[in-house]
Amino acid sequence: MPVVAKTRTSKWVDSLSIDGEHAVGNPSGLYILVKNSGKRKSWVHRYVSPITKQRRKMGLGSYPTTNLADARELTRKNLSQINNGLDPVDERKRLAEDSKAKAQTFEQILSKALHNLIDPSWNAKHISQWKNGFDKYVVPKIGSSLIQKITHADIAEVLQQDVITKNNEKQPLWEAVSDTAGKLRGRLERVFDYAISLGVYEGENPASRKLLNPLLKRTTKTIRRMP
Repeated sequence: MPVVAKTRTSKWVDSLSIDGEHAVGNPSGLYILVKNSGKRKSWVHRYVSPITKQRRKMGLGSYPTTNLADARELTRKNLSQINNGLDPVDERKRLAEDSKAKAQTFEQILSKALHNLIDPSWNAKHISQWKNGFDKYVVPKIGSSLIQKITHADIAEVLQQDVITKNNEKQPLWEAVSDTAGKLRGRLERVFDYAISLGVYEGENPASRKLLNPLLKRTTKTIRRMP
């Protein structure tokens, strides 16, 4: 039978001064790594990957920033993942990659989206209209915003920003050039559809008519969705 480590206390962990990994017990696989005669301590979870069947180690944080109770709770979460056939180290990497992806700005995603959404068969004028609309009205407003943080209220602000009309008067974009604004909304919706397909935006499309209609004034012109 495997040797079951004795359940240790916080006082015991605090008093350790012998370098090396020491089993803490309860739950299985939790160790405290001691360095520099006890001056540096950190938590390690030893386990066997349910995928590769190889032994692995996972750091759980330094002590006492991560205390014994927290280390035990983290180990239990790891064991739960293992019981479900997941490798905790791999899961941590996946979550980190997801977080990194969602840390991209609207402008970064826009660049990728345009590459995929613009049809090379379109004429130069139509392609220019797509790009110029974003450059003129959207990027200055939300280009530097994290894609995941953008809401339908932000999109409404883009569509209602003040523009100068031919009569040299200020008017919201949605009212001054409603046809242009309508096309821009449709294109924004397609960009966010693309972001959702990549998994970098979660939730309902913030440029959808459903979410924007209550925030935008009705115009007398018919708003068409254009490619």
